[in-house]
Amino acid sequence: VLQSSPKKAAVFLVGPSIQDISEQRPLNATCLVTGYNLKAFSITWKIDGKKQTAKIKTENPITNPNGTETMRSILELTEYTWNKLKLVSCEVKHACAEKPQIAETERTGRVVLFTFFLLQRIENTLWDSPPTVEVRRSPRDYLRTDGAELECLLTGFFPSNIYVKWQVNNRDVPNDQYTNEPVTSDGGKTNFSMVSRIFIQRNKWPNLKSYKCVFNQGNGERKFPENDKVLPGESMILSS
Repeated sequence: VLQSSPKKAAVFLVGPSIQDISEQRPLNATCLVTGYNLKAFSITWKIDGKKQTAKIKTENPITNPNGTETMRSILELTEYTWNKLKLVSCEVKHACAEKPQIAETERTGRVVLFTFFLLQRIENTLWDSPPTVEVRRSPRDYLRTDGAELECLLTGFFPSNIYVKWQVNNRDVPNDQYTNEPVTSDGGKTNFSMVSRIFIQRNKWPNLKSYKCVFNQGNGERKFPENDKVLPGESMILSS
């Protein structure tokens, strides 16, 4: 619940998503501030402790139905800067307050939030683990003759943040042509799994080996299958 103190606000900071990085979208850090009379607050951006003054866009506050206000400030980052930095921080300070409220995000995506001077930490205590990947024909459509559904099974990865897409002949398949199922937990919070599925029309079967499942955990893309090996269930496709 947001306190009504005019000198305090709720401060949240979100860095670029893995999808933004993978698809070479603009890499923005967004600072979201919610409170009262936000025009009395200043926002200062820092990268590794150094104040930033360029490529910052701070929007005017908007009024929420409950009487609070929300203000957003965006720091535009280049891919070079994002890959080089260690920490981005957004400092929010009321004109009459002694200390600022700070939100920080590390390049790995781990987030530290300071709200009302209360520290909440969300940290990875385990090393990042890549998934075990299997690309195969989906068992649920072996009786179809008009096409084939390939599925990409990704299991045993950590953390849960992952971006998955498909490529054919090294070109991205439009995301409306495949389906990514939600990430699920393997009975705990240290291993995660997901499935991505793509349907391939019969006239495109000769190019079956050109389809690759691509994943990114924020440290570069990996493609599967890594070579043009026969996929499980592929013989049933080609002989249908």
